[in-house]
Amino acid sequence: MQDDRAGAGVDAAMLGRLLKDWWRRLAGRAGSAGEALALYREGVALGEANRNAEAAERYRRALGIDPGLAEAYNNLGRIHEMNARNEEAAECYRRAIVCKPELPHPYINLGNMLMRNYDLDGAYRNYEAALKHDPAMWVAHNNRANILLHRGEHAAARAAFSAAIALSPDDPVAASNKLNCDVEALAAKPREQFQEYLEWGRRFAEPLLPASLRHANASGANRRLRLGYVSPDFRKHAMGYFIEPMLEHCDAAAFEVVCYNNFAQADSMTARFKSLAHQWRDVAELADQELAQLIVDDGIDLLVDLAGHSSDNRLLVFARKPAPVQFTYLGYPNTTGVRAIDYRITDAYADPPGLTEAYYVERLLRLPHCMWCYRAPDYAPDVGPLPAVANGFITFGSFNSFMKVTDGVIDAWARLLALVPGSRLLMATVAEGAAQARARDTFAARGIGADRLQLVPRMMADAYFELRNRVDIALDPFPVNGGTTTCDTLWMGVPTVTLAGSVFVARAGVSLLTNLGLPELVAADLDGYIDIAAGLAADLPRLQALRAGLRERMRASPLCDAPRFVRNLERLYRDAWIAWCGGNIAGVAAPSPALPLEAP
Repeated sequence: MQDDRAGAGVDAAMLGRLLKDWWRRLAGRAGSAGEALALYREGVALGEANRNAEAAERYRRALGIDPGLAEAYNNLGRIHEMNARNEEAAECYRRAIVCKPELPHPYINLGNMLMRNYDLDGAYRNYEAALKHDPAMWVAHNNRANILLHRGEHAAARAAFSAAIALSPDDPVAASNKLNCDVEALAAKPREQFQEYLEWGRRFAEPLLPASLRHANASGANRRLRLGYVSPDFRKHAMGYFIEPMLEHCDAAAFEVVCYNNFAQADSMTARFKSLAHQWRDVAELADQELAQLIVDDGIDLLVDLAGHSSDNRLLVFARKPAPVQFTYLGYPNTTGVRAIDYRITDAYADPPGLTEAYYVERLLRLPHCMWCYRAPDYAPDVGPLPAVANGFITFGSFNSFMKVTDGVIDAWARLLALVPGSRLLMATVAEGAAQARARDTFAARGIGADRLQLVPRMMADAYFELRNRVDIALDPFPVNGGTTTCDTLWMGVPTVTLAGSVFVARAGVSLLTNLGLPELVAADLDGYIDIAAGLAADLPRLQALRAGLRERMRASPLCDAPRFVRNLERLYRDAWIAWCGGNIAGVAAPSPALPLEAP
């Protein structure tokens, strides 16, 4: 069984020969069964040629003849899914399972859909079912590990990722996912973590770097440059709201922007991005070498990765060095491990000079203020009154992914709840079922009853914003801070307390709050973190004043000054280009939870 993603491509003549040969070989077989199988195989070939509408038609005809052909249901489901017809896709996967329960791929694909809908327990059951029928299916171990990570079961997630890697040691995605699973070690053991990134780069990226690099780009220091952005997030995605100002305020006289969109499904925000780009390329179906060649053919001078090791990244395109100067920025809180990427864009608060350089293969370029430029979505509601006034108690809140909430974080939050009588803790994005049960049990073991917890699963974006109007004080997790969620929370008038660490993942809150003019909400140690939060809880007038003024404070801060931010960003781009023109480029000599994969 194959899925319907385009492979290397099939030209028309080759496709004709393949279909003719299949029909000839099947002509003598028993009528209906042979005809259904021939139609199915036509569908596979058409899918590999990226002719999905025709492939779907063949699968439907095959199923009309043989309704028990599970593989045809599965592949038809993949086409529905690619076209965002999710209910029809899920029904196809379920029918495939009924027709052939021992076939593991439909379980994987159905599990992936459930995962995207945040039905973690349903997804987990499907991955377990796939493993029951094929214990050696690495993708099932990998996707099961993602579920465990989102349920906060970090040790079990590490074991599952390790099992996936053992079964598919040469797959870069499995190895990439494991880089993110040890949340606490990201800050507690940065040297060891850095060595893992180096190893990933050595195994998967460095063999792709051409022995001789000769870029044909004209070297004029002040000419108009072709700037390429590579991202899967040109859509309604957390990163999309940070990318949009970069395109909207681009100096078109100095830069011609080409967007390489690596996500197959478009939405209304995709259309907005497309209108802002000078050129647009949909590249999700291109192989890495094909995309690298397209970038070369496009004459890109500066190429920017906006995903890092996050889901749907194209790091192995960057490994081929298709552009003279390459950057990583925005979408990932660590090094890529890819030596062919010259620079990483950051700021002096998240990466203070002299503190973190040793943990990157890229050379750090620091923006003068904050590395993020925030644009609130239009659906963000007005800031409501301080909830504690009506409630008579303080509500602390966390809006970050539950995978960031380690046992150490729960220890601290339980101490805080014990210190502030009657207080509650609202935690968003905690999936119903096993994740919520684990959260309650972990707090109960620390003396905090379920009556003091409000656990909320993932919800629609507008409701997610409105949820902040139920919270008085937000608590940033550690050692992995929030980024987008912190910006959203501050926009809703909720002050956020953060704990400063020694590496980037533990310093996002430092950058955001310092640029907002609220360094007093940044703690230097755990006791200080608890004291700051408890002190805020004891001072309702201060909380009310903060809540009333936070949105305007943000508007007036560097966090929301898009024109100035883009001028500074483009100055970094130009300086890096000038360095290349002078033969002085640096970075290559120095030393992301992905979403579930689809069935192979």
